[in-house]
Amino acid sequence: MERKKFLLIDGSSLIYRAFYALPLLTTTKGEYTNAVFGFTKMLMQLLDKEKPDLAAVAMDKSGPTFRKEQYEQYKANRPKMPDELSLQFSAIREVIEGYGIPIMELAGYEGDDLIGTMSRIAEENNFEVKIVTGDQDALQLVSEQTTVLLTRKGISELEEYTLQTVKDKFGFEPIKIIDLKGLMGDKSDNIPGVPGIGEKTALKLLQEFESIENIFENIEQVKGKKLQEKLIEHKDLASISKKLATIDRYVPYQFDLERCRIGQMDREKLLNLFNRLEFRSLLDKIVPQQLELINGQENNCPSPSYQIICDLDALEQFASKLMQIKEGIAIAARFDSKHELAGIAFSWGKDKTAYLDFTSLGIQDGISLVKPLLESGEIKKFAHLYKPVHLYFLKKGIKTEGLAFDTSLAAYLLDPSRSEYRLADLALEYLNLELPVLPKTAGNRGEVSSDQAKQEIDDLVLSASVIYKLVEPMSSKLKENGLEELFNQVEIPLVKVLAGMECAGVMVDQEKLREMSEELSAQISQLENEVYELAGEHFNLNSPKQLGAILFEKLGLPVIKKTKTGYSTNAEVLDALIDRHPIIEKILEYRQLTKLKSTYLDGIAPLIDPRTKRIHTTFNQTVTTTGRLSSTEPNLQNIPIRLEVGRRIRKIFVPDKGFKLLGADYSQIELRVLAHIANDRSLIETFLNGGDIHRRTASEIFNVPLEAVTPEMRDKAKTINFGIIYGMSDFRLARDLGVSTKEASKYIKNYFARYQGVSDYIKTVIEQAKEQGYVTTLLNRRRYLPDIHSKNKNIRQFAERTAVNTPIQGSAADIIKVAMINVYNSLEERGFKTRMLLQVHDELIFEVPDDEFAEVAKIVKTEMEQAVKLKVPLIVEVKAGDDWYSMQKINVD
Repeated sequence: MERKKFLLIDGSSLIYRAFYALPLLTTTKGEYTNAVFGFTKMLMQLLDKEKPDLAAVAMDKSGPTFRKEQYEQYKANRPKMPDELSLQFSAIREVIEGYGIPIMELAGYEGDDLIGTMSRIAEENNFEVKIVTGDQDALQLVSEQTTVLLTRKGISELEEYTLQTVKDKFGFEPIKIIDLKGLMGDKSDNIPGVPGIGEKTALKLLQEFESIENIFENIEQVKGKKLQEKLIEHKDLASISKKLATIDRYVPYQFDLERCRIGQMDREKLLNLFNRLEFRSLLDKIVPQQLELINGQENNCPSPSYQIICDLDALEQFASKLMQIKEGIAIAARFDSKHELAGIAFSWGKDKTAYLDFTSLGIQDGISLVKPLLESGEIKKFAHLYKPVHLYFLKKGIKTEGLAFDTSLAAYLLDPSRSEYRLADLALEYLNLELPVLPKTAGNRGEVSSDQAKQEIDDLVLSASVIYKLVEPMSSKLKENGLEELFNQVEIPLVKVLAGMECAGVMVDQEKLREMSEELSAQISQLENEVYELAGEHFNLNSPKQLGAILFEKLGLPVIKKTKTGYSTNAEVLDALIDRHPIIEKILEYRQLTKLKSTYLDGIAPLIDPRTKRIHTTFNQTVTTTGRLSSTEPNLQNIPIRLEVGRRIRKIFVPDKGFKLLGADYSQIELRVLAHIANDRSLIETFLNGGDIHRRTASEIFNVPLEAVTPEMRDKAKTINFGIIYGMSDFRLARDLGVSTKEASKYIKNYFARYQGVSDYIKTVIEQAKEQGYVTTLLNRRRYLPDIHSKNKNIRQFAERTAVNTPIQGSAADIIKVAMINVYNSLEERGFKTRMLLQVHDELIFEVPDDEFAEVAKIVKTEMEQAVKLKVPLIVEVKAGDDWYSMQKINVD
């Protein structure tokens, strides 16, 4: 008869392992979670792999144990448990209870003793026992029925010890582990052992004499006079060490095997707990595989019973019906691998759903019938990640209106630190519902089975229904956090602006692109030859190993840093060696040019749309924690402009015939926001008077009249002005300015003495962050700072710098978003053909017809400068040109 399996977990050991194996994680509210997360993952893996019939977790009870009475110094070297760990024990207990596993603990005893006693009882009841621990002492419990799984690297690697494994590794029976510890001691528990005897000697002695008692009975036969003397001198220590290492297998604890039987986990408890702890990656491990009952009531997820519309007459009637629904409709769309519309699911009212099958309706005829519905601003639409849907219809000549709620944008405002905003996660978080993760594209006809297509449609309809249900709880959460206005007036209207920019794209001069690529290839080739000449031989310049050999062995340059595979040749190392040999400068230049060529020339070419001859980048609205936009495929915001060769890459971006490029750039927007938020009189006065803020700062910190400020002083002041915003330390400022740390510290001290409002702002915003756990921008965008209370100084100081910078950088991001919306609306109202193309940091780029140019330049400048009212004026500089590189500043009257 097959034995039932009993899993015994050393909770204290696994918790410590998890805490130290993982970085210090926190929730957005500042609750530490790394030990909880690591322990939970280990528990899940164990239950999944071992599939035990019974389980229990043993914990150490706080307070002295019987071992402390035997030896006062037992575990005396253990440091106090970190607060960051002790605060997590309550949540860990909730996890264990959620899985229905009993926790064993007893005052005066350690978890090991409870495990030892329980394993004995389990063996007597003919169970197979698996013990999971990080403590090697547990190997003494190994038997024919009991196996020990020792934790190794990280939180996932376990090493199994069976009876044979122990014999093979140590050369004796498991029970002799206590003799081994008696001789060699155990530093982690401050068990002394015999001074001067390590593992190697202890193993030899035990393989020859079997036990400590036998060793002392035959002490004359021990080889080596000095070893004999050590043993005789420290006989008492060997004896007490063996006792300390011995697990008590007869603990007076009332064990109940029935309580340990694996039953049903408390899914609701775990769902609520994991949502609170923000363990989104673990949520799908505990939800039912199929939609089940929650709280004993039927899950409120809709049945996949819905109307399928696949003929045009039915569609016409359906579209007319939806036009009457004023309370709003949820929309979810699926596209095939060729980016054509496969279908749209709708949800409205109380679980009313429908699916429009465009594979049957036909794209052109079907879209023409839903066009009035999509274009109606009176019909409120709810969606998740709506921008791709808007963009699709925009390419078909339809401007969808009426977007009232996007669950992805709501989730982003509520927690901007997430890496992604999946509908499935939101369904679990707000509705306690499991939702399948939808494929990115639907299969083309003939590529998928009818069953698979049916399942995809069912899932899409389910998604639409969930979107509809999410609107109410997420709206309430936005209102509760004061984010309603930002959501409705900025993030939602911005969707169509960004879709329009993506649709427009940026024209690329492909001939110029080829010329620049060839030009860079020639420069790279020349640099390669120069490097080979300086090295005295040819080698693979892209191989860190070969380059390291040339630099540090052949040329004899000092080794700055080593990696596991050899010498480090990263940028930091090469910068430190730049004055040591002319080859270094050539290598750095070679790397810069190869990166530019591969990323921004060769990398851009495949992304040019052959039909439009344009690059259609994607603008991401839910990526950065500050509220700034980012762009991908390609990232046109990151084209390096510090180097002239990087700036020249902008030459390839040109307007269409009969158009010009127009650039509008906010001047020193972050410093102006700082002046407003900090209410600093000196900064405000300078901006109101149209003064040069960097000259003014130079005058203040160097204590010279304005007219005596040199260009070098102004450059230093500029670095300080922007450095203060980003919380730059005196060390970093010294490095950037090329001065001593003492001098940099003096500059910072002088700055705060002159700009008292800034100094007060920094103190105040850090205090607010500590009290609230978050900071806000001018438009109330939140950023949570869980590390603001960290005991780790470096982590805490980074959070403090973030607290200072986020209201400034985030407010600047909010302002440019408002400006984009206002400019877009003004151009739309006038029916202009001008296209907004790019948003790069504080600048907007437009493609403007020649006959609209003068008026558009005025509109853009006016709308951007009036986007938000501050205590200081917002100033916009306007440029124009025939390519992005060549734009020159122009006056706009």
